[in-house]
Amino acid sequence: MIEWFVSIISIIFVAYLLFTFTTYTILGVNIVLLIVLAILINKNLKKKEMVRYYLIALLLTSLVLIFSDYGIFYTLLRILEKNLFLSIVTQVLLLVYAFANLSILLTNSTNELIKKIK
Repeated sequence: MIEWFVSIISIIFVAYLLFTFTTYTILGVNIVLLIVLAILINKNLKKKEMVRYYLIALLLTSLVLIFSDYGIFYTLLRILEKNLFLSIVTQVLLLVYAFANLSILLTNSTNELIKKIK
């Protein structure tokens, strides 16, 4: 069920990209990145335990976007937008994927550390 939801959101993002870009090269790069990220996210979401990590990632991404006018978040988003020509949609999917994998890494590392201590 959630795979369909992610696919629909991805289609909406691609439609948004078509209306916001004038340069076809930048549009192509963003669409390719969106397709790759959508495939990776759909592949991860097919595993049932991955949904909670993506919910954590969505929370962290929303916090980054809320505080995007301050400090390091402002710098990060501006570098991605101005230097790498990534749209906000691509940035959001990239952040969600990165935060999800970071939360998986932290959870697995802490679980292994707890097992070693016991």
